[in-house]
Amino acid sequence: MSLSLGLLFILVSSVDVAHLIRQLRAARLDYVGLAFCGYLLGQALSAYRWRLLARPLGFGQPLKTFITYYFAGMYLNVFAPSVVAGDVGRSYLLAQGRARLGTALQSVLADRVSGLVMLVWVSAGGFLLWGPSVLPVELYYGMLAAAGGTIILWWGLPWLVERCTPTGHIVRRYVDQLILPYRTDLALLGCVCGLSLGFHLFQLGLHAVVAAALGLVVPLWYLVLFIPVVQILSALPVSFGGLGIREGGYVLCLALWGIGQDEAIAFGLVWSAIVLGANICGGLAFLISPEVGFSTATLKKTLDESE
Repeated sequence: MSLSLGLLFILVSSVDVAHLIRQLRAARLDYVGLAFCGYLLGQALSAYRWRLLARPLGFGQPLKTFITYYFAGMYLNVFAPSVVAGDVGRSYLLAQGRARLGTALQSVLADRVSGLVMLVWVSAGGFLLWGPSVLPVELYYGMLAAAGGTIILWWGLPWLVERCTPTGHIVRRYVDQLILPYRTDLALLGCVCGLSLGFHLFQLGLHAVVAAALGLVVPLWYLVLFIPVVQILSALPVSFGGLGIREGGYVLCLALWGIGQDEAIAFGLVWSAIVLGANICGGLAFLISPEVGFSTATLKKTLDESE
């Protein structure tokens, strides 16, 4: 939390605060509201992807339950750095006890990794189409290398672990659990990758809506190049919901396109407000959802019986 506030303080203190406030007040609220509703819709799409990945592991709950748990996890992200709290929370809700907690956590990890991998590929695909543009060429080669590395890890990591670790080794078990259930189901793998791709492109479109709300002239193809990179950095568990890191990344990348620091920070703050607002909306799942109430009660009973 201190890192996020420190970074944000440094950024805000380096600009004309009065101009920044005017920039935020001038934002078109109808566009911001559209981006907010779109963000909520995108999270529901992510919950559907999670359900697809959880079904081969034996979780057959309806889509409504997965959406509820996903939004409950978003709410938990308000209270801890990055997305760790939310991922652990929805694992506990899905498991409904300790017996299946490891398998539930596996489904959440598969969901998180699949989204991250496709985010890398969106950025790499953009660089292949448009080159580095005004961005550093090191970033261009880095994202291409990262995209290629995901293929090598997917096909080569199980082979390497199998030959370097004995049967039953903890690393081998985790690799087998995370990769092997999905490698043979190409239809599921293709569907999940397609959903992730659609989700990321949709979010890039929402960023374009936010830019339009603030009157910023930034082409969509340039957003494709740098937004995924900033999202990857802001997902690291070193800041509070990516706050500070996200705005700093936007300032650096938009400055290369000729956007002023005030406007770039406003862009980041509006997007952070959308994310925070959506996470807070997830708190409704804790208050009114019978699925969360049932899972929480079941988990509490399991913990009480184990004492």
